Amino acid sequence: MKLQQSRLPELFEEGGSFAVEAQASLDSEDRLENRRFTGDFPGTDARGLDLRGCLFDGMRLAGGRLEKGFFMDVAFRRCDLSNLDLSGGTFRRVTFEDCKMVGALLPESSLTDVRFAGCAARYINCYEAAVHRVQFIGCDLTGAVLQSVSVRELAFSESRLTGAELFGTPLAGVDFTTSEIDGIVVAPQNLRGAVVTAPQACELARLLGVIIR
Repeated sequence: MKLQQSRLPELFEEGGSFAVEAQASLDSEDRLENRRFTGDFPGTDARGLDLRGCLFDGMRLAGGRLEKGFFMDVAFRRCDLSNLDLSGGTFRRVTFEDCKMVGALLPESSLTDVRFAGCAARYINCYEAAVHRVQFIGCDLTGAVLQSVSVRELAFSESRLTGAELFGTPLAGVDFTTSEIDGIVVAPQNLRGAVVTAPQACELARLLGVIIR
């Protein structure tokens, strides 16, 4: 799978207080563009924000509310996004690198050309999300909610999906061979076409009630 890369500017304008600039953007119904943000802004409420060409570098946005946002050519690097509500958002050419995303909420979101790399994303919620060219590389997705996801292209590499819920998500063509999938919750019909190792196939057979002798 080849993702379109984020088109970040060569030079960013250093942003001030993210909470203040976000509110000003919402008040003026204008977008935030070409900004680099740092600092701690937990609990920020900026629903419906439009972000283009922005870098979030080492920020803490835990517990904030950014529902129904539009994110294009945006990068989150080494950020704490735990329990951040991104429900119903639109993400285009976005990267999450080395981020803490425990319990982050992305249900009913649309993700195209999105890469998660090295993220601690236990219990992340992507219920009924639509994904097209999305990669998880070296991520901890223990207990993740990936139910009823609409999949066009999805890839996992060296990730942990222990106890993840994938019920109702079609997995044809999805390669799990380098990832941990112990205890995943999935329906038999959704596994058709998934790529797994022989030991993983045995684990899935037990999960589905098949007795192996």
